[in-house]
Amino acid sequence: MKRFYFAVTNYCNRSCELCSCHSNPKQKVFLTFDKFVGTLPVNEEYEVQLEGGEPFLHPDFKKMLHYCSEDGNCVKITVGTNGSLLNYAYNNGKLEFDESVRNIFNYFLEFSKPITLKPSINYHLIEHDVLHLEKCEAVKRAFDGLKALNSKYEITFNVRKRKNPDDSWIDEELHKRDLYDCSNIFFYQRYGYAKDNDELEEPFVIENPVDFHLISPDGKDFNQDLLARSVWMEGMEVV
Repeated sequence: MKRFYFAVTNYCNRSCELCSCHSNPKQKVFLTFDKFVGTLPVNEEYEVQLEGGEPFLHPDFKKMLHYCSEDGNCVKITVGTNGSLLNYAYNNGKLEFDESVRNIFNYFLEFSKPITLKPSINYHLIEHDVLHLEKCEAVKRAFDGLKALNSKYEITFNVRKRKNPDDSWIDEELHKRDLYDCSNIFFYQRYGYAKDNDELEEPFVIENPVDFHLISPDGKDFNQDLLARSVWMEGMEVV
């Protein structure tokens, strides 16, 4: 099985201090749709994950999703996102919860294959958006509805925590909002913007019997070398 993790852009609407991919609002490299399609195998089954930066900021993001959804060789589609830009509904700065759930439900139902969603939760996202956790609740509710239609829809919240200062309060929020059981909780690791933080452990790449391809926004393939892609994205320029 071939598995492609595309960092489709290093552009992000957030500036998480410990971002592993050196993404922020000043970065503006976007993987072209042609490079995206040209990287994927033609006569082999594959899995694909679209991440960033923030993939929802890519002008061809939806086009990429439709392509994979309609490609008979694509057996799984995953989206990694900070979760801030889904089509939420607002009223005077407040989240219209039920309407947001319907909007998200309908957005993902548009694609012909079920999608796995991996929204992020961390202290920076919560501190810079008072609605972030409520948005996560709306996303989970939407995916609960999608899973009722097709069990292949999946949602897992990627929860990154600091050891110092102590981010155990995030666990309490997850329990309170019924998000804990669908969360993958781990500590930040020493790469990306955190590469010089000696308090963090270095990332451990699990050997996997999968043909991994980690693709940067300029189309470079780093195979399974997570650290090399991160280093490359720090100095990457528009091409």
